[in-house]
Amino acid sequence: MDKHVKEYLKQVNQTRIMSGGRLTLPKRVREALDVKQGDSVRFFIDGARVLIRAATSGHDLSGGVQCDGLPASQGQLTLPKPVQQALGVKSGDSVRFFIHKGAGEVQVRAVHSVHRLYGSLAYDGPPATLEDMDRSVAEGRAGYGGEDA
Repeated sequence: MDKHVKEYLKQVNQTRIMSGGRLTLPKRVREALDVKQGDSVRFFIDGARVLIRAATSGHDLSGGVQCDGLPASQGQLTLPKPVQQALGVKSGDSVRFFIHKGAGEVQVRAVHSVHRLYGSLAYDGPPATLEDMDRSVAEGRAGYGGEDA
């Protein structure tokens, strides 16, 4: 496995959202933020981008959505409604945490199943055959200077 892929996988942590928006911050995320039981974190929403910072991080925390305390030693907290809406997540969905080394912040991204794409492209015609698909691919390649024409 490529060393960049290994490094990427070390920095990615994923967890499932439980009922009421509760989730557990993975241990690596808590360590990266340097938060312990009873500490507060803040979520920062910038469009679809959501960051978490410790309330004691020294960053400018104005404008953040406060999440009071990590009440359990396992790092459980409730995702505030505005954060859930920004990520487009609900109970049962998963989120992934990307640790920004040395920055004291963690980015949160929704993990969406490929099943959400089903039916997103409307098509009213007859089913395409494999020959139709091959012809379309060849035409597309020819349009981009490909070798098949």
